[in-house]
Amino acid sequence: MPIIETKDRILRVAKKLIIKNGYSAVSSRRIAKESKISASTLFYHFPKGKLSILYEIILSFGNKFIENFDISQVGELNNPEEGKAYLFKYLEIHRQFAPLINGFEIELLTNKNALKDLEKLMQSGKNRLDTFLKNIFLKFYPNIKEPEKTFFIIGRICTSLIHTHVILDNFYGTDEEFVDILYRMLSGLLASNSV
Repeated sequence: MPIIETKDRILRVAKKLIIKNGYSAVSSRRIAKESKISASTLFYHFPKGKLSILYEIILSFGNKFIENFDISQVGELNNPEEGKAYLFKYLEIHRQFAPLINGFEIELLTNKNALKDLEKLMQSGKNRLDTFLKNIFLKFYPNIKEPEKTFFIIGRICTSLIHTHVILDNFYGTDEEFVDILYRMLSGLLASNSV
């Protein structure tokens, strides 16, 4: 079987298993077994096993988001109604993948090397989502000081809040309350960082 097909099958099976059973309940060996391949074949394609698979799924999620996103529909992010609508859409996409997000957070909290690996991945050419989102924000806030650093920090804050809200079932109140606060927070941070 060609390498691409094997890798794609592993990713499909892993995603299905994690969404159905939760990240902690799925092992690399189970993913290999359900994919009808040996564990060594899985580790050949994904050297860190389940963690490598999770990162690849997250990247594919980001790429799919970009492909299905119509930039002409963004409108003015600094318009509260349009900015909040965008955040609602982003929150809903995260809800669809809550078990994967849970796995991602588990790895970050329990594996000290996971954050280093993630940072390398985010700086690689494979991570198109961060560049895409940064360019959208720069379209509406072109005078941001130190855009790389600012977007990195604000992106981490926003992602952490969304993950917590999703994983802990509306941790910050209703979605409407959460999106309203998140929008005001992001708008304030971005506006205050402009020249």
